This record gives sequence, structure tokens and C-alpha cells, in this order.
Amino acid sequence: MRRMVSMLVSLLAVVIVFQPQPLSADMGSVLGEIEWGDNPQQVVEKVRAEKLNALREDSRLRNDRPAMQQARNKVLDDMRRIEDSYYELRGSETDYDMSIITTEFTRNNGESLLLVRDRTAQHFYFFLDGSLYKLVVAYQQDHVDHLDFEAFMSRVRQQYGEPASTEYGSVRGEEGIVEALWRDGPYKLRVNDRRGFFGTFTMTFMDRETVERLVAQGREFGGRGEEEDVGRVSDRVQALTQPSTGPRRGSRVAQELTGDIEVDLSTGEEEEEEEEEEASASATPTPSSSPSPSTSSSSSSTPTSTRPASTEEDDDDDDDLVIY
Repeated sequence: MRRMVSMLVSLLAVVIVFQPQPLSADMGSVLGEIEWGDNPQQVVEKVRAEKLNALREDSRLRNDRPAMQQARNKVLDDMRRIEDSYYELRGSETDYDMSIITTEFTRNNGESLLLVRDRTAQHFYFFLDGSLYKLVVAYQQDHVDHLDFEAFMSRVRQQYGEPASTEYGSVRGEEGIVEALWRDGPYKLRVNDRRGFFGTFTMTFMDRETVERLVAQGREFGGRGEEEDVGRVSDRVQALTQPSTGPRRGSRVAQELTGDIEVDLSTGEEEEEEEEEEASASATPTPSSSPSPSTSSSSSSTPTSTRPASTEEDDDDDDDLVIY
């Protein structure tokens, strides 16, 4: 009898060891005030409210009415751009057919998206029949190029616990985990290693109830089955980077691969800081011996030089990577 009890205890211990660990964070936090089922205009309105609330709570702006108004106008301009980013995924081809989200949608299926971009990632809000059901976060390449996927997965585990399942494959000639899946109440999370052709990672949050209902109905949606056609997409992506493509190389290629259609939803904080620095620099007296070209060069290069410098500092900071 004692031996049987011992065996049962050992078996129970094994079961406990292999059960996914409880999540350390709520996946719902990634949506903020946005909810599954919201329509595109509701998403825009909630993002706008979040941005404006952030300005009201900014201690640097509370006692500076002109600066507050300027920052507010910048947010409203940015919000108009995000409204313009609304895109219906239909037709024989779309602007996103060769982008990092190419396997995340099915054309001519009532699907659409809004694109929100910040300094860390691009956020693709996907709608099916006008209702939000998926969010794809595609990290900016320069923000994760110092990480391998194993290190990235470690960060995600710290945030959400152990995945329910993983898939292995080869990326850049190295074998390892290429996809992991989490399930947390009304949410599903899929993390993918997209470095092979897009040089980055993606996190895909889904409305679990909607996804499981659509699967049960046998309905095509969200790129289901498109994974089998990744070879075709990869060939087209590779073709973009060949020398024969001429002027399409360089930054234009990077924009196509990440699905960037020149929509910027930054809050304007970085731009405002740069403008303040420029104004301060121009207002500061300079010695007569200082050559004027130096001042002019410094001022004109601020928008392009300030941001890379901060990015390099961020990359060196282990806590800087935002896990959504």
C-alpha cells in the first residue's frame, strides 16, 4: 500500500511539473481600454482618449499651456493619420501581401486593419466583419536586433509564464523554437520568430472565443492555411532584395517587408523634445570664434541624429524591451 501511495505521489509530481505555469501578467493589459469586438472607430476613439489622457497627466505640460496645446494638436494630427491607415484587405492583391503580416489575413473575407506605430513596434489591429478579433505586434527591427529568439522567449515567459505548446524549426540555419502558443482565459497569444525573412519577432494576441468559434464553423479567416504558401511569399520577399530590383532596394525594401505604409502614431513627445532642444540651441549664445556652419549643422541634424542615439542607449538597457 505504501509503495502504491509513493507511486501515485511521484506520478502527481510529474503531472504538476509539466503543467503550464500560471501567467505572471494579464494579457488583457495589452489592449488597455480597447475590447474584443470593438469596431475601427471605437478603437480610434479609445486610442485618442488614451493619448490625450497621457498629455493631461504629463507634469512637464501642466503649467505650460502653449506647450500643452502644441502637444495636443500633434496627437490629433497623428490620430487623423491612424484613421487614414484603415485598410480593407480585399482584391487580387493588397499592400500587405509581402509584409510581415502576410500570413495573418485572408483576402476578400471581410477582414480589415488599422495600423498604430510607436518607437518599439507596429501594432496591427485586425477586424473581421467590422469587429476587432486580433492584434499583431511586429517589433521594429533595430529594437530587437541585439536579441536572439531564445532570449526574447525568456522575456515573454517572464511576462506570461510557460507556453502551452511550442513548435521547432530552422531559422538562419539554426534549429530551435520558432513558434510558441499561450492560452489565458479569453486570450490566445502566438509568438513567432520571423527573423528568416523579416529580421524580427511578432506577438499575435487573439480573441480566443471568436477564433475557436470560427474554427469550429470551418470558416477561413486570419490567414488560416496561408502558412502552407509561405514559400511563395518568401520567394517574392527574396526577389525584393536582389540587385536587379534597382531603386526598390534599401529603405524602401525595409518598409515593404515590415508593412509600413508611412503611418506614424507617435505621441509627438520625441518630436517635441527635439524641437525644444533645437529652440534652446538656437537661443543659446555661441562664442564668436565658433564657426556658424557647426551650429547650423547641429540644428539641422537633430531630428535624424537624436533618435538613433537614444535607440543605441535603449538597446544596451536590458529593461528597455517592451513585452506587450
